[in-house]
Amino acid sequence: MNNIIWFRTDKLGDFLIHSHLIRDTSLSIANSYTIVVCSPYNEKIIKEYDFIDEIIPYHKDFSIYQKIKILSKILRRKYHTSIAIDGKKFSYFCSLLAKSKNKVGLVYRVKSS
Repeated sequence: MNNIIWFRTDKLGDFLIHSHLIRDTSLSIANSYTIVVCSPYNEKIIKEYDFIDEIIPYHKDFSIYQKIKILSKILRRKYHTSIAIDGKKFSYFCSLLAKSKNKVGLVYRVKSS
């Protein structure tokens, strides 16, 4: 099984923008198992996607115990690819530590006018 873990823990609109990328990546890798670490807000919508096999809810306001429990769950597995695309420290930290053949991190800065 080729586990692919995505970190997208921000708002729903941001997740929707990347949902096609997640779907296309999942479909292009043979025997893929897609895991998404997302905000509790997104979890309700993501459950409806048939190309996502597992959801790990994460919120920045979780207790330290909850965060360690999530980190431990993530680090127990091996991954084909780990992808952090939300600009959050927790996501990059988990992706960095994850046992994965491929690591992708998207870094961006939003400018306001």
